[in-house]
Amino acid sequence: MTVDAFALVRALLETTAADQVSVPRRALEALVQGEAPAAPEDRALTVHEVAARLGVSPKTVYKRARDTYRALRLEGDGRELRFSLRATEAYLARRRRLAS
Repeated sequence: MTVDAFALVRALLETTAADQVSVPRRALEALVQGEAPAAPEDRALTVHEVAARLGVSPKTVYKRARDTYRALRLEGDGRELRFSLRATEAYLARRRRLAS
């Protein structure tokens, strides 16, 4: 049985909410249109967004912001912690490679 990859991608796009997976959705749309997916733009993530991506609690992100997640942090005015989307994605990719 062969699977049409483009049909599968189209089905994923139809069932995925754009606000939940905006970066992967753009990459999937580029594949459907036959384009090379663009690198995700860098943007500032909140503590809660980073926690959701890393699969940890916001409390853990606050605790580890100075050591484990230091490389992910963006410089700011010091009032709110912000993290780099690109650095967070790269961190997750490294963790996945080490786990496999």
